Amino acid sequence: MNHTLRSRYRIQASPGQCARPTLRREKKEALTDVDVATRLISLEDDLTLPAFTFRMWFLGLGLACFGSVLGRVLEEIVPGPGNARNALKTRDNWFWRFLNPGPFNLKEHVAITIFASTAAESALAISIFAADDLYYNIHPNVGVGIFTLIGSQLMGYGLGGIMRSFLVYPTYIVFPNLLPTVQLFDALHRGKKIILQKKRVKFFWLVFIGIFVWEWFPEYIAPTLTGISIFCLANQDSAWFTRGAAGNEGLGMFSLCLDWNYVGSGGGSLGALFTPLSTQLSLYAGTAICIVLNGFGHLRIAFCACWARNTWNGQSFPFLSQALFYENGSIYDQLEILDANFRLDHEKLAAVGLPWFASSQVLTRIGANLAIGATITHVALWYGKEIISVIKQYRAGDNYDPHLAKMKVYPEVPMWWYILTFVGSFAMAMATLYTGHSGLPWWGLIVGMLMSTIFLPFVVTVYAITGFAPNMQSLVQMLGAAMIPGNPQANMYFTLYGFNTLDQARGLIRDLKMGQYTKLPPRVTFTVQSVGAIV
Repeated sequence: MNHTLRSRYRIQASPGQCARPTLRREKKEALTDVDVATRLISLEDDLTLPAFTFRMWFLGLGLACFGSVLGRVLEEIVPGPGNARNALKTRDNWFWRFLNPGPFNLKEHVAITIFASTAAESALAISIFAADDLYYNIHPNVGVGIFTLIGSQLMGYGLGGIMRSFLVYPTYIVFPNLLPTVQLFDALHRGKKIILQKKRVKFFWLVFIGIFVWEWFPEYIAPTLTGISIFCLANQDSAWFTRGAAGNEGLGMFSLCLDWNYVGSGGGSLGALFTPLSTQLSLYAGTAICIVLNGFGHLRIAFCACWARNTWNGQSFPFLSQALFYENGSIYDQLEILDANFRLDHEKLAAVGLPWFASSQVLTRIGANLAIGATITHVALWYGKEIISVIKQYRAGDNYDPHLAKMKVYPEVPMWWYILTFVGSFAMAMATLYTGHSGLPWWGLIVGMLMSTIFLPFVVTVYAITGFAPNMQSLVQMLGAAMIPGNPQANMYFTLYGFNTLDQARGLIRDLKMGQYTKLPPRVTFTVQSVGAIV
């Protein structure tokens, strides 16, 4: 037995049975990124499993939300050489293998999931069209709208693919929120005949059925179960109890939540079961600062403190709100300060007055912007040298991750594919800026793209390691307003290309990592992501 096996196993033998030693695996905690990548995620790969099949395209395009169930149905009813029924068996050629190569496999399932998640990714351009219609009575041309959507979505994909050498492949890029999904794929498709795997699948279905039954109560039957505020129940007449303890109108202090969507899964982003403990503790500390007084001289940076001291005229506005207000507390009408071309009219602004934010919203934006500086500093100090090292290793063709080594058997996506995607989407964006009368100059698009390019490595690195994604939107909006003052519509488009591009790239990089974990061929991942974004 070699040294590696000795480090993982101990030889045991019962008294009188020295001739038949048994192996007992030592249990060790996953402490490092290498432990997570090699022990929590399988390195197994079956090169014979096809991904581009009729089932994958059919389910990915229209029915991905029921993929695993309908995949089993199609496996039974679609003719092919892999069909278990003799009446539906066919000749073994490329066409019938495409229709039904055999049992519904892991790679089809992963491709369908990426296909569907890419198509379901929200597009900021739709919000801009809605704002144009709702606030400015502008109705964009259908063709311009479609190409704006495609260009803004695919631009981030091209940018993320170009940076995949140090934002996808390294071992320290873990993505904690992917671990439950990858584990589920393993339980459903790998080692089906192993007793332990059968127990895992059985446990999954029991939990799934339990959650399905229970979620009807907090979602529809008794929504109060989403957040039960003990303090508010104890004193329903106190406004301060409402602000501090209420779930809908306050900060939710000591509220009891019985909704799995918030407690366990975290909506797919920050779940208590997979988010690193250090991240959770940081979030709890930040929440405490929002509630508890935190003195900085005469100014106290806390939601309740700002409200109590009437900081920024906070008592004139709702305690928690994202809207703009007049100084008297009524909702601000943006059209009153704009001219016929939807540009800022300084005379009208002087007559109407500046808009106000609620004090809680001001603090939220200050905190978000401070987090951006902290993100850059943290990544530069802790991961700067490592990022430079993996870029050099990638150029040299070295294997610096065990999953990446397994992926070497598949043809890589050429860099020019991603560059062409980026250039093509950039051209569409530049054309729609002027045909859609966005008001954003050509140099504004370039500056927005540069911002996304510069901040993407920092945001993704923090997101992949901690599970928390810093929000760049507020900073991009402020910089856009400073460079193109008095033009709210141009600012929206600047935010589209300065923030949405980064956000889409982050989603693409996460799905590329899922493909690496599950050994999905890179060109399959590229195809389903691109088609999903367009669809």
